[in-house]
Amino acid sequence: MSDLSKRRVYIMDCEEYVKIGVSCNAEQRKNQLPCRISQYYCTEPIENAFEIERFMHRVFSPKRKDCEMGREYFEIGFQCACNMLKSAIESSEDKRKQVESAVKELYLQNSDKFDRDFYRFVSLVLNSDMPDLTFLMFILKGLKARTYLRDKEIADSGKKKELQEV
Repeated sequence: MSDLSKRRVYIMDCEEYVKIGVSCNAEQRKNQLPCRISQYYCTEPIENAFEIERFMHRVFSPKRKDCEMGREYFEIGFQCACNMLKSAIESSEDKRKQVESAVKELYLQNSDKFDRDFYRFVSLVLNSDMPDLTFLMFILKGLKARTYLRDKEIADSGKKKELQEV
């Protein structure tokens, strides 16, 4: 087995946030961290560990906690992160790219509203019995449509106000 195929993706619950990373020896990595780890989850060795880790980091990037310990810490629930990891491993690379693209597009549209809505829905999906990136895409498309309709309604109400003032 090559070194690359021994790598595992891990999630560590650091109480205030969750750490998502890659290691050949997650138990040893856990003991190296300067914070208390209350629980952790580790995959079996996988060949595409870094690809899956990057996916996780990009999807949860709006919740990244930049701190002195590094950039792999996120303000998300431990179980939510574990379910997303399991779903990411089971899904195809194409499906992961679709989710990443949809997350990025929504986040760029309106980050304030996105944070509240997206993470509430994602948590519901990922904490369900059958977390699935296809279902997550369905929700992301719904949020995109809702955002568009809300923005259109705001723009239309502004036009009505302008007409009333004339």
